[in-house]
Amino acid sequence: MKRIMTIIVALFMLVSLAACRGFGGKDETTTMSPEEIIESISRVLADGSYWTTISSEPELFVEVYDNHAEITGCKNAIGSIVIPAEYAGKPVTRIASGAFEGMLNITSVLLPDSIIEIGDRAFMSCSGITSINIPDSVKKIGQAAFYGSGLKTINIGSGVNEIGQNAFGNCTKLESIIVSKANTTYADESGVLYSFDRTELIRYPAGRTDENYTIYNTVTHVRNFAFSYSQHLKSVTVGKSVVSLGDYTFLSCKKLENISLNQSLTFIGANTFDSCTSLTSVTIPEGVKTIGYLDGEIECGGSFIGCTALTEVNLPSTLVAIYQRSFEGCTSLARVNYAGSAGAWAAITIGEHNEPLTGAEIKFK
Repeated sequence: MKRIMTIIVALFMLVSLAACRGFGGKDETTTMSPEEIIESISRVLADGSYWTTISSEPELFVEVYDNHAEITGCKNAIGSIVIPAEYAGKPVTRIASGAFEGMLNITSVLLPDSIIEIGDRAFMSCSGITSINIPDSVKKIGQAAFYGSGLKTINIGSGVNEIGQNAFGNCTKLESIIVSKANTTYADESGVLYSFDRTELIRYPAGRTDENYTIYNTVTHVRNFAFSYSQHLKSVTVGKSVVSLGDYTFLSCKKLENISLNQSLTFIGANTFDSCTSLTSVTIPEGVKTIGYLDGEIECGGSFIGCTALTEVNLPSTLVAIYQRSFEGCTSLARVNYAGSAGAWAAITIGEHNEPLTGAEIKFK
């Protein structure tokens, strides 16, 4: 806290030297003694009304309910933020959605054991936060809760049983996600976030420096955004049990040159390899029926959109549909090797904005 004293003290000094004109027209000069000046200054210093208080410390905004309180925002958000366990006699149980979103000057956050939920976008774009411990009391981490933050490490407590989509998305400095051994919903393998039974890969930290990674053979599903924005990955081998790759799985993995897909794979989501600008070729295995998918009547495509270095694709005979924009922006695509006949190729539904695909040389089996 900074306190700025008013200029009244200086006024006392001026008064002590001022000439006072008498009522009878006679000039008279009255001078305060040093003792009187000191006494006057002391009275000013002792009187709090002469002080102005300027706050430079974080000020939390809190919403109080019948049985709990929530942190909804912060003023003067700079430096370390300490969340209280209690406010107005109520336990603080939640960080509200967007409470600290975009507050770039926060460097650390201390969460008490009273917190149960971290809301959607709660710490989104907090680029100054480099690490955080999620206490055992927390059950839910909302969607995009730490999206685009400066996290390098995160420790997840034993109580977390729900992590929203893209909770740690675009955290390009994130190197490790550590999960409490007592957690029965999630686990980590060398800092990579998996489901407890290792059947789902949830988040590969985007800031890991490894250039190669092999997905565990126990994994059947790779979640949406799982590898998105990885800064260093050049090659990924998909484990032999993986049947589906989610939406935006490898979004903007700019250095990814090689992806090895297994023969168990049957589903490739929307925008799965969106903007993988170093990917030069890909082989989609037999068994995959569509590239992208239908959501009701809406085509969800874009699976290889913006893969500007892609020159060759190998497509299976099992394909029945390639949805819109799946190969849009693949400006280097020159050759398509199709495992079926010309007649079978003609029967495939190809959505709009796939000109790089349809304009390439098609080689049939």
